[in-house]
Order: sequence, then C-alpha cells, then structure tokens
Amino acid sequence: MAYLTLGVGYVLLYAAIGWLLRGHPLALSIFGDIGLLVAPLAVCAVILRRRRTWRGCHRLFWDTVAIGIGLWIVGHLGWTFEDLVLKQQSWLQWHTVFSLCGGICPLIALLARPHRGVRSDAVGDVGLVLAAYGLLAVFSEHHLGPFVM
Repeated sequence: MAYLTLGVGYVLLYAAIGWLLRGHPLALSIFGDIGLLVAPLAVCAVILRRRRTWRGCHRLFWDTVAIGIGLWIVGHLGWTFEDLVLKQQSWLQWHTVFSLCGGICPLIALLARPHRGVRSDAVGDVGLVLAAYGLLAVFSEHHLGPFVM
C-alpha cells in the first residue's frame, strides 16, 4: 500500500508543479523530461538493489526489464538533448531505436516465463531466445521503421 500512496503522491505533485510552470515553456519542458526519468530510474535502482536475491529465469527476467528501461532512458535523453540543446523536433533519429527497443524489452522479458519457477538449468537457452527477440526488435525498428511512416 505504501508504493501505491507514493505513486499517487508523485503523480499529484508532478501535475501540480506542471500546472505552476504552465506559463514557462522551457522550464515546463525541463521539468517534464526530468519527471519522466524519475520513475524508470527508481525501477532500475530497485532491480539493481534486489538483483542478488534472484536466481535462474527470475534473474534473467528482471535483468531484461532493467536493460529495457536503461535503453529507454538513453533514448529519452537523446531526444531531450536534440529538443532542448539542438532545437530539433525529431522523432525518427538514432534515439528512436533505443526508445522503442527499450519499450519492447519488458514484453520480451516475459518470454523468460518467470512464473514457471527459477529453472536455473534453462537460463542459457532462455537467454538465447531473449537475445534473438531483442535483435529482431532492433532489426525491425531500424529497417522497417521508415516504411511505417
């Protein structure tokens, strides 16, 4: 229940500060970008802190989730840099690969099937499957992305 209270409090504080900054576009943009990074950084911190307690496919699942969140953070920072520093509104640049692949990683992590137990003997095989789907996501986004537009 404490996490729910913390999450609701964060959303309310985020909305209140955003409302206060509504007349200052640059400050609102910087605040929004920082605010969007707080939750993923917190999730990465929790995963890194608890990583030693997991074994087998459970650990592989959470490692894949953390990698995905890390990739998304890199993509978001790249987009923020281009938006604030270079003054370019660009959605389809190098950072898009990081953002989209980072966003798909938690879904790919579900292929580790952590609900089936630790399964330490299957980590190598499951790791190869996760890596193959990760490479497929990168390939698909990079090569098929221009055709989607």
